[in-house]
Amino acid sequence: MNTETARHIAQTLQVSPYTERRQHPLDNAQENLGGRTYYADTQTLRHSKARILSARPVSCGAFFLIIESCALDYQNTRRGFRAVLFDLTGGIVYRPNLEQCRRTRDQASADFHKWFGTFDGLGHYCAEMNRRADTYAQQIVQLQDAAAVLVQLQDAAAALAALQDEGVIA
Repeated sequence: MNTETARHIAQTLQVSPYTERRQHPLDNAQENLGGRTYYADTQTLRHSKARILSARPVSCGAFFLIIESCALDYQNTRRGFRAVLFDLTGGIVYRPNLEQCRRTRDQASADFHKWFGTFDGLGHYCAEMNRRADTYAQQIVQLQDAAAVLVQLQDAAAALAALQDEGVIA
């Protein structure tokens, strides 16, 4: 994916592409993902006992990748590493479950890059845009139906007022 395509997708989705905003991974993740997802919020990280070790845009800003260290059990006695990939809407595109976490950061990164080599980013956004278009089409039909009901109510009220003006009904 090139920069122009990433910008076009972001503009269509009415968001900005991801950028390298901060040096520190946590700050970079929070600034990029803020308003899109709760995943990197301080309270969420504290609750899940997770730490963001790496955070950066990928595919010219069309996606955002973090590498995290997370608790593998409730007591936080075992930790694992995993990559998490977000799309421009803040949706999670790739995240291994806790059982799939790796022992090292490098292993988690290697797993992600292997998966990403087969990932169709353009197809992902095409499906997202089609899903949104279907939702908007349904909303249009609902709005048109609601407007038609209001017109009927307005016509009925006008007819009732006319009958009252003519003295047909009190």
